[in-house]
Amino acid sequence: MTVNGYTITGDHYFFLNFYQLMDLTSAKKAGSSRLYDFPKFFVGQYEFFHYVELAKRLRMNAVLMKARGIGYSEINASILANAYNSFRNSVNVLSAQLENYLNKTLDKVWNALAFLNNYTDGGFFKLRQVSDTYTKKRASVYKIINGQKIETGWMS
Repeated sequence: MTVNGYTITGDHYFFLNFYQLMDLTSAKKAGSSRLYDFPKFFVGQYEFFHYVELAKRLRMNAVLMKARGIGYSEINASILANAYNSFRNSVNVLSAQLENYLNKTLDKVWNALAFLNNYTDGGFFKLRQVSDTYTKKRASVYKIINGQKIETGWMS
């Protein structure tokens, strides 16, 4: 999408319009419950999404060195949720240095997929009948065709 000469990538558009994260400003005090809201636009994130897009187009890897706790796990979760929902037969892998970091980001991905299934009027709805575990989800179902059980569906 391009506005006034500025283009946001597809992943960035998805992040801003279809991904929800906890709003830090909604808590009355530290440790109290926070509400989910859509992210706001930040220039640093804009640049990161373009960096990721450039790496994809050049078929190269991307690396990010940053401080912890500044929201990039939310961006990575959004990118995975977007690829899972937008590209048929996509394989999306998440890795992290420690299992705790992996699990926290996986929680964000699974929350994003649940949000899309529940609140997009079926636009992003994906059944996960064949594989729906904590570490692996597959957008597919079983159908019986000519007496044989066949896996079919979106297959990402």
